[in-house]
Amino acid sequence: MKRLKKPVWVIIAFGCNVGDCRKQIDLALELVKKEIVLKKVSPLYKSKPYGVENQPEFLNGVFFGYTRLKPFDLLRFLKGVEKEVGRKPRCRWCEREIDLDVVYYGDLKVHFEELKIPHTDRVNRDFVLKPLDWILPSFEDPLLGLSPKGLIRKFLNV
Repeated sequence: MKRLKKPVWVIIAFGCNVGDCRKQIDLALELVKKEIVLKKVSPLYKSKPYGVENQPEFLNGVFFGYTRLKPFDLLRFLKGVEKEVGRKPRCRWCEREIDLDVVYYGDLKVHFEELKIPHTDRVNRDFVLKPLDWILPSFEDPLLGLSPKGLIRKFLNV
């Protein structure tokens, strides 16, 4: 993996609804420290399943940090962390031992099949926006120019 000369800020969403979620989230957060300097981690947020509804509730959160990994290397690294924590392959939106999603990578805007930054579904996910508001209330979405509260009001009607 090639490293950037200067670190870039990232916001990563995490979630779990299978197994000992607190333990798995703690392990994932410890493992990501190999490549991401964590600055702020949200409290855990309990949420209903998204996409596939017939499954246990999730524990979710977000963290803000800095990395020197390039976007696709960051994605590969996070998938490796998921595997190390014990994530098993299942259908999209099915239950997960851990899920790590790149929500923002600095002000970068990319749209590839396997990586979309900012995460295209971020505005529909209370389990991303509410924890983001808790840790970075003055954050501004680089595409939409709205704070987390503004995104919540506009897209979640809350």
